[in-house]
Amino acid sequence: MAVAMASTSADGSYGRWHRYKAATDAVLTWLERAASKAYKKAKSKSKLKAPIDTWTTGQIWAAAVAVAEAGVAVPRDVWRNLATSIRLRWQATKCLPRDDGHLHFLTLLRAMQATLTPDRPSPPTAATDDLSNTFKALALDDDDDTIDASMPAFDVAAFVPPAAPTSQETALAQLEADQFRATCFLQDLDELLDEVDAVWTAFQDGKTSLVAATIVTNHAVHVAQSLASTLTLELPYLDSLSTINVLVSNSDALRSLVLQHGVDLAYAVEVCEFIRRSSVVRTKELGTGLATRLTTTKSEAKALHAMLVADAAAPLPGVAQMRHGSDLWSVHYT
Repeated sequence: MAVAMASTSADGSYGRWHRYKAATDAVLTWLERAASKAYKKAKSKSKLKAPIDTWTTGQIWAAAVAVAEAGVAVPRDVWRNLATSIRLRWQATKCLPRDDGHLHFLTLLRAMQATLTPDRPSPPTAATDDLSNTFKALALDDDDDTIDASMPAFDVAAFVPPAAPTSQETALAQLEADQFRATCFLQDLDELLDEVDAVWTAFQDGKTSLVAATIVTNHAVHVAQSLASTLTLELPYLDSLSTINVLVSNSDALRSLVLQHGVDLAYAVEVCEFIRRSSVVRTKELGTGLATRLTTTKSEAKALHAMLVADAAAPLPGVAQMRHGSDLWSVHYT
């Protein structure tokens, strides 16, 4: 049996999040160029002044509609990138606690896919067809962008174009973006542990050597550490699996702190984790003080205190929802 190395690069740049971001950026970059030409051709007053990394969902949808109305076909590589974005976004969404908010951007991507038209491929010659089939057999499973059977049916006719976000919606978007980023990281760890399990099973069955199994394991550990370092560099407050667990578990206390009381997301996660690590008695004492300091009325403080105490006593579903569940805690995280 050949040594099966993780498909994630050693520097952590090819984890799920970075593949998703690269695919989405490629789609938006093309969309910006195509929409600019469409607006110019139609002599429309609409202009794309903002850089694509600051586009709102409403601006993205408006650009997609303009391109569709202009009859511009989407190049095959861009269409594939759109499918990749949808697939990776959906796979992460399935692992997060049920919340329609996580479907907002996914819904936008699917609406774009249903509205735009892909460019038709040129018919292959016999020679190129044989070559294509040869390379198709070598394609990685990770590049499979077929529709996930578990994804709900989508009706573009029922899609409502997003309005300009309020301040609370902006905070919610940041919360969901960080949860998505962290979930991609957990899924990467899950896949690495799949590889480790597979190679040691093969070793026990006499299908590979001890050296090969050790190489795969060491490589998986190195990649996990690299992915963790990359995540912490991008989101410094996610410096442990404990903070990641608090974030992706999407507790009532966390959402209340961020969405109702305007607490910075990083500090809100820190507060929730701190309360969870406290003893039962200390949780009530600390919860009272924090709730009073972070709210403006006694009723708000009482409600937040109750949520903090309840969340501290309840198991968090975040990491537990991954395939390897508690085994992820054994992965060295620095």
